[in-house]
Amino acid sequence: PIESSSPVESSSPVELAETSTDTDRAIAAGVKPRAYGGWYIAEHRLKVMRGYLQTMIATGLGTPLLYLYALGVGLATLVDANMGDGDQQVSYLIFVAPALLCSAAMTTATEEFSYPIMLGFKWNPTFFGMNAAPMQGGQIINGVTYAVIIRLVAQSIVYYIFMLAFGAIPGALGWLVIVV
Repeated sequence: PIESSSPVESSSPVELAETSTDTDRAIAAGVKPRAYGGWYIAEHRLKVMRGYLQTMIATGLGTPLLYLYALGVGLATLVDANMGDGDQQVSYLIFVAPALLCSAAMTTATEEFSYPIMLGFKWNPTFFGMNAAPMQGGQIINGVTYAVIIRLVAQSIVYYIFMLAFGAIPGALGWLVIVV
C-alpha cells in the first residue's frame, strides 16, 4: 500500500472547500492593496521619516528663522535704504520671502527624492519587497511622491507662519505661496 503524497488526493471535499475559501480570501485581501497601494507606501515613508523627526523639526524651524532674518531683515535694510523714490515700491523682505520658501521646498524635495530612493533600492532594498507584494511599481512611486508632498505642505505652512511673523505677506492672497 503506497500512500498518496498529493494533498488533493488525501483531502476530503470539506478540506478542499476550506482551501478554496482561503484562496478566495487571499485574493480578496489583495484587492485593497492594489487599490490603495500608493497610500500604504506613503504611510510607510511617513513612518520612516519619524526616524529623523528631530532633524526635520530643527531644519523646519531654523531655516525660515535664519534666512528670513538674515536676508529679509539684515540685507533688506541695505537694499531698502538704496531704493529710489517710486510709487510702486516693494520691500526686499516681501520680494525675497516667497523665493526663500520655494528654495527651502525644492531643497527638501531634492533630499527626499534622492536618499530615500537610494535607501529603498540599494542600502535597504525595501522597494523590492514592496514590489513582491500585490503592489505595482507605479504605486511605489506614487506613494513616495504622496509622502514628499505631505512633508512639503507641512514645511511650507511652518515657513508661511514665519513669513507672517516677519511681515512678509502683504495681502490676503499670500497663503497661495504655500500651493506654489
